[in-house]
Amino acid sequence: MTVKLNYTDGNMTRTAGATFSLFRLRANALFDVDPLLASGTVSGFTELATLYRQYRVTHLEFEWTAINNENFPVIIGAFFSNVDVIAAVVSAEGALGTLENPFSTRAHCLSIASGMDRTTLVGKLPLSKVHGSALNYLADNDYSALVTGNPANLIFINFVMVSTVGANLATGISSSLVLRFTTEFFNRQTNAV
Repeated sequence: MTVKLNYTDGNMTRTAGATFSLFRLRANALFDVDPLLASGTVSGFTELATLYRQYRVTHLEFEWTAINNENFPVIIGAFFSNVDVIAAVVSAEGALGTLENPFSTRAHCLSIASGMDRTTLVGKLPLSKVHGSALNYLADNDYSALVTGNPANLIFINFVMVSTVGANLATGISSSLVLRFTTEFFNRQTNAV
């Protein structure tokens, strides 16, 4: 059974005590999307998990609307990765470099608060592209998961904010973020209604 499930990120204001910030969500893990929250399950997932034993996310769509709260321009962007890059990015230059990833939105500049300070980034990606092979992605059990957990091989969607003037992001951005997971549920439970 293939369905589309939505997840809305509950963290509406993003700040940092530094000149850049990254946050990430798991692009192929419906059981726990946000690594910072315990059991941030996607709406509707629990109900389907009572009927099926396994799932695999095949596509992810995102819509991220960001509003600059700073009095200087801020660069934002998003990218997919098959590794958790949070610990590896230690500078604003490194954060900007992540947007050179072939699976990124590229860099977008938000003007200062009170200007044209809003943008919406929209993207859709078959997760097999991050893996490299559609056939291998669909055949690899490590990219699927039991409904009681996450896949062994995680894919991340990462969101980047970078100060353009070298100042800390004290007030950051306000945002709304919706993820839409196209997901295959399979291995139906025999005792399910």
